[in-house]
Amino acid sequence: MASVCKPMLDISCTPKQAMCDGKYYQLSSSTVGLTIDIAKLDNSAQCGPSGKCTGKVDVHAAIVDSKEGMTMECFLEEAPKSKLKNHCSSEVSGDFANCTIAMPDELPPGEKLEGWCRLVDRADDDKSPSERLSQDAPFFIYNHHKPKSDPSKRKMAEAPPPKKAKPAKSSAYSAQGAAMLFIAAAAALYL
Repeated sequence: MASVCKPMLDISCTPKQAMCDGKYYQLSSSTVGLTIDIAKLDNSAQCGPSGKCTGKVDVHAAIVDSKEGMTMECFLEEAPKSKLKNHCSSEVSGDFANCTIAMPDELPPGEKLEGWCRLVDRADDDKSPSERLSQDAPFFIYNHHKPKSDPSKRKMAEAPPPKKAKPAKSSAYSAQGAAMLFIAAAAALYL
């Protein structure tokens, strides 16, 4: 079995348990799956150090064991950990599918948005739910800028305590005093 399924499954066996996991987010009852091209996801999306974003997220996926009539549905959070989602969908064409999701307007620096795609067989009447053909394949969109540190939390360097001042050793006053005595003595003799 391992030699036949190796391209599609990760198989691990122990004396107590045999485990079989799909490599392409397949359901346990199917070989249909997908992989997302992570390198192309945010080529057209930009986020700045202020957290403002623009552009779009291009989702390209390779489909494994594709069937006629399949659709790829993708979702992306509106904000980190948000229940609101942006979405797109497209029909699978051969072994590929792609769709575009608008990039949310904001993503704080250092944060990420979670997204995922799945394969479905859409209901013909558009009223019934779609039948899932794969598990959710996750992806993430990051704002790679570092978050600005809060100035109130920034630790400042403290100045060392002032040293006690010692009295200055100076002969300036004694020289000045001697000069005054000399002048006073000369004035007294002259008068």
